[in-house]
Amino acid sequence: ELRALTEAHIRDLLQPVIAAGTVRKAQVMLQCIKQSLKWGEKRKPWRALLLEGNPADLITEDSITPPDHRDERSRVLSSAEIFELSQLLKQSTLAYNDAKEGTKLSHPRPLKQETQIAIWIALSTLYRIGELLMTRWEDVNFEANTWLIREENVKGQRNKKQAQLVHLSPFAATQFRLLYERTGHTEWCFPALNKSAVNQRGHVCIKSFSKQVGDRQSMFM
Repeated sequence: ELRALTEAHIRDLLQPVIAAGTVRKAQVMLQCIKQSLKWGEKRKPWRALLLEGNPADLITEDSITPPDHRDERSRVLSSAEIFELSQLLKQSTLAYNDAKEGTKLSHPRPLKQETQIAIWIALSTLYRIGELLMTRWEDVNFEANTWLIREENVKGQRNKKQAQLVHLSPFAATQFRLLYERTGHTEWCFPALNKSAVNQRGHVCIKSFSKQVGDRQSMFM
């Protein structure tokens, strides 16, 4: 029961996850628990059950992270993993396209071609996906092989942001050209397909491609 929930209960929940080596999963679980209990502290009837305090507040992310743990967010893909990714993208697209019309629903839908191109541009330039999705075609110079990231699109503190000029490798430039064949008739490199009174951005939501990739990794979550 919520009134009986203690710090030890939460740690007991997280410990097997950490022991299995999925430390990042445990960190996310802790964040979710903190968020839900914080929500309950402000609302009836749960507020009355947390009068002695929120037990999740007694647990920090550092306290559940092993000292020798390497943050997954700081590691890079190996050459073998990048090759494996390319094969998976190709195979999923071919399998879906080759499937008979009546059987397509039984095949996993592959990532959209625009999303696959975005993955390769992000990997080959090492710039954030959000900065890429907010790019206009006028910011891409095919003669000079450059991509301008406008100051307003750069993530960071407002007074420290500045425009970035990215010099594209032949591979990255080729990906932009492939993308131009698909969306070059629009203002945006990644145009929003459904503009509404709510969505006036013009470009796709900067979280949309990450969600597409995440949905196909649900088996690991």
